[in-house]
Amino acid sequence: MSQLNPKRNLLAALGLSLLLGFSVSCKDDDGNDNVVKERNITLDSKQEIPTVMNRNEKGNANLKLMKDSSLSFNLSVSNFDGTDQLTMAHIHTGSPVESGPPIITLVDNSKTKFQGTSASGTVKLNASQYAAVKDGGNFYVNVHSTKLPLGLVRGELDKEVLFAQNVDLTPMTNTLRPETGTAILRMTKDSTLHYKVSVNNLTTGDILTAAQINVGKTGIVGPVVIPLYTGSADYNTAKSLKLTSSQANFLQNMEVYVSVNSQQVANELLRGQIR
Repeated sequence: MSQLNPKRNLLAALGLSLLLGFSVSCKDDDGNDNVVKERNITLDSKQEIPTVMNRNEKGNANLKLMKDSSLSFNLSVSNFDGTDQLTMAHIHTGSPVESGPPIITLVDNSKTKFQGTSASGTVKLNASQYAAVKDGGNFYVNVHSTKLPLGLVRGELDKEVLFAQNVDLTPMTNTLRPETGTAILRMTKDSTLHYKVSVNNLTTGDILTAAQINVGKTGIVGPVVIPLYTGSADYNTAKSLKLTSSQANFLQNMEVYVSVNSQQVANELLRGQIR
């Protein structure tokens, strides 16, 4: 029987180790090493602006930003109304309470189309588009349909929205007043409230003052729990506020409403019930 050669065995082991290491390295180079940033985004009809009525679709967007400045994506929509048809999808610029223009086309309904309720593909990005996906900020994914061309489901690129509601504001103290309004509210996972309050047809000579969220059932005037605006210059401006745990609880679980005051109607010119 021949004896084992320790030196030969050591060289063989080293060779095998190098071969295995090379194989693993190649696999990594072909896989996740090429991914600069991956985002998984929850899409929801409740986040849309304007409000999507009588629809309850949800969805998911998986985005992978690659080293070669390409962006691969997979989109899917669930609970879809079969009488509608998905058309296009984009990444838009805009804060959580604003609608902005598209900056990246994902699905153009020409070269890339939805197959039923899903779509996938790859797009090449320029430098500014690459930075938007990589760094995040005020950008969102928006999926459009035939019946809802402005947007069916939406999701922020780097913010997880826990609460989303668009509140219609109507005259309360004097129902003959011509004003109407809207309060767009979004609270993210870090308890930051993003909001924008707008008022239309303000009576000539009147000046808007404060806007806030109050505690109270429908028709009951209650105390302020979350201040929003302090003067006329604030209106129609997107702002954000870090909420306390108590304020976040009020917004998510209690009977609360948005109220708008003016110089002529200091006690609730407009009001809209959140819950």
